[in-house]
This record gives sequence, structure tokens and C-alpha cells, in this order.
Amino acid sequence: MHDTILDQHLDHCRQLLKNWQHFHMFISECKEEGKTFGGEDEARFLKVKSQIAILFDSFFESITDRNREVIATAQSILTVVENSILLRTVQRMSVAELKKMEIEWHEAYLLVNSIIGMLEEEQARLAKISPTKHRLEIMGARASLAVKSFVHSRALHFTLVLIGILTVAVGLPMFGIFNYDFLNKYPSTKKVYQVGRYIMRKSAMPNLEYQSWDAFLKYAPLQGPPDFGKIAAPGPIQNQMNTIMPGLLAGSEQIGKYRLQHFAKGDQNATVAYALVKSTLDAKRIESEGPKILDGMFQNPDVRKVLVIGRVANAIFLVRARTEQDMQMTLSSLPK
Repeated sequence: MHDTILDQHLDHCRQLLKNWQHFHMFISECKEEGKTFGGEDEARFLKVKSQIAILFDSFFESITDRNREVIATAQSILTVVENSILLRTVQRMSVAELKKMEIEWHEAYLLVNSIIGMLEEEQARLAKISPTKHRLEIMGARASLAVKSFVHSRALHFTLVLIGILTVAVGLPMFGIFNYDFLNKYPSTKKVYQVGRYIMRKSAMPNLEYQSWDAFLKYAPLQGPPDFGKIAAPGPIQNQMNTIMPGLLAGSEQIGKYRLQHFAKGDQNATVAYALVKSTLDAKRIESEGPKILDGMFQNPDVRKVLVIGRVANAIFLVRARTEQDMQMTLSSLPK
């Protein structure tokens, strides 16, 4: 089979080599003592340079070895051409400048020959294989190039650094290998530590414990339903909640004493009793077993249906509302 792009590159590289040799002939003439150039000579020299510039892109695309030295040698073709503005300009160059140009020309000449040889070998190889096999080879080469580019890209390096940071900051505490609780003991690191725990709780670790009432109320404050005001709970309601909460929290290690908050708007009202226990695991147990405890305390279905238990991390909520509507509004306002 034939690859039309390959064939075109090979043809352009051969033309480039001929023009590059022609360019060298002009440079050699410039070294001759007493040699003069007229307008026609300069026009022919300009045409050769133009052809080199036109063919260069196709030649450059044919280079598969992209190391720095090869690329520099290839680009020197344009540099040499651009520095040779006119034949008279070349004649005025110093011996050192001409020597440098001669070396650059020769290195580029060898490179163009090498690329032509490579393209000819590839052309001969393709003539022996089927189009399907060639397409598969191209796909494999492109995939390999994409992998190599990614391996050496900044994106991979950034990803690896990010994974390392997340492993240290999130992975180690998540799996119980290490924690950063000691940072909470020092005023200089306490604020950063609490903010970090809040971010982790909102992302990778939703069940991460609140370690104090201050942290809980700062990052998960009770707002209550919209337009409901905060007032002291009526005595009978306080007594009822104070009867229920000890039963729910029995056997749990608490952080301080549970609290009560009453919300009201006209004849609508709801009371929230909330407590912090030491571990989220314990809070999950209370959330799971709590409904059975409430069923045993209240036989009246009308009372029981306005008592609901909720949880966020290691915070337990017991909501008592006047109506089911008040209950839904209050539950939707609780910290998430």
C-alpha cells in the first residue's frame, strides 16, 4: 500500500535536498576572490531560498526523533537562509562566519539525507503490508505518543502531587492510620485545623466528628424554619424532651449536655433537642435504635408521628413539632 502523506513528504525532502545543494553552490561562489553578482544572480539566489523555506515545513514534519539536537540542526536551515540576505551579504561575512555557516550547512545536509533514507525505508515497508494493518500501526503509534506526552506532561506531575497531598490530608485520617488532632491544641493551628475538618466533612468524610460544641455551632448552626423566631420552649415541652433525651442517649458518651431550641411563628412551632456524642458510630446506633425507643415511650400515634430523630455526623437531633407540616419545615432547616 501507499501512504500519500508519506509520499508527499519524501518528494518534498528530495526537492529540499536539491535546493540545499544549489544554495551551497552559491555560498561556494561567494568565497571566490573577485567574484561579482548581478541582479539575475540575486534573483536566482532568492528563488532557491524561497523554495527551501516552502519545503521546510514538510521536512520538519517528517522528523520523528524530537530530541533537542536534531530539532536545532533542522531549524538551522532556516537560520542560515535568513542570515544570507543577499549574495553580496554573504561575500562580506568574515572567515569565522563563513566557517560556521559551512558547518551548519553540512550538518543539515546529513540530516536531510538521513530523513530521506528513513522515509524511503518506510515507503518500501508499507508496500509490503495491507492498508488495514497500516491503520492499526498508526493508531498504535498515536496511542504510544499520547501516553509518552502525558507521562512527561505537567498535568501528570500536578496530578501525582495532588494525589500525594490528598493521601496525606484525607486518606490517612480516613483509614485511621494517622490523625491531626494535636493541631487542635494550639491557638496558631486550631482555626486552620477546624476549617480543614469542615472541608473534609463536606467532601470526602461526611461522618467526620465534631469535636466540640463550638465547632458544631460554628459550622452547623441551627437556623430553624424560615421566618420562625427562637424563643424559650414552654414548660410542658421542655419536660417532655428532658424525659426522652436521657433514654435516647443512655450508654453514649456525650460532649457536654444536650440542648433545646424552640422555634415558633404564630401557632406554628417546633422544638429541637440536639446532642453531641463522642463518635459517629455511636450516633448511627442512636439514629437506628431511637425510633423503637420512641415507640415504647408513646403509644398515641398522634404524638409519635410528630417526634423524629435525625443525625449529622456525631450530632443527634430529636424534633418535636405541632404538625407534620411544621415537622417537615424544621427537618429541612437542620444542618446537612
